[in-house]
Amino acid sequence: MPDLAQVQTSFGQALLKMEAAADVIPHLRGDSAIVERRLALYRGNMVAHWTQTLAAHYPVLEKFWGEEFFAALARAYGRAFPSRHGDLACFGAQLPLFLRDFEPAREFPMAPDLAQLEWLVHQAGRAPNAESLKTGQSLLHLPGTAVLSSLWPVASVWNMHQEPEAPDWNNLSWQAEGALVFRETWTVKVVPMAYEEALALSEHLAAGVGI
Repeated sequence: MPDLAQVQTSFGQALLKMEAAADVIPHLRGDSAIVERRLALYRGNMVAHWTQTLAAHYPVLEKFWGEEFFAALARAYGRAFPSRHGDLACFGAQLPLFLRDFEPAREFPMAPDLAQLEWLVHQAGRAPNAESLKTGQSLLHLPGTAVLSSLWPVASVWNMHQEPEAPDWNNLSWQAEGALVFRETWTVKVVPMAYEEALALSEHLAAGVGI
């Protein structure tokens, strides 16, 4: 007779993989067919939460790819990196890494960097309130401020998607670009910057050197 921890582990696996349901069904109360339908309902709700949470954290990617593709992405990501934190605001941190090897996203090579930028925006929005800057300090000293350098114009793409009208890709310069992410009062802003400048700032931050 398996202990409670084993049953809970099997239950979790059954939610992640339909084929794993057979291991836990005998330990759940009720007719096996009814239990299987209940597991399917739980599984569907879980995937829906994955999709809604990732869409909240990565709205530009969701808008770019559309709901159907994004839902499939959320399902694949959730199975690879199931939530292990009680706060859903932490779910999705590994998406930039996941996208590097996600075959259906290979036609959009900017996706990992754009995802990294969106996660920085998400973190900046959740950062603690900043105290007033001291003399000689810059935005880089504020909580949630971050710098990203990319071979793609991710900052410009992000800003274009903040406008109510559809992005005009003809006005976009497809070149390497940096991004400065910071929160001004309650609004997170993304400022495009030269790629070389972003690299230099990133090196200073990594070395703990004040700017």
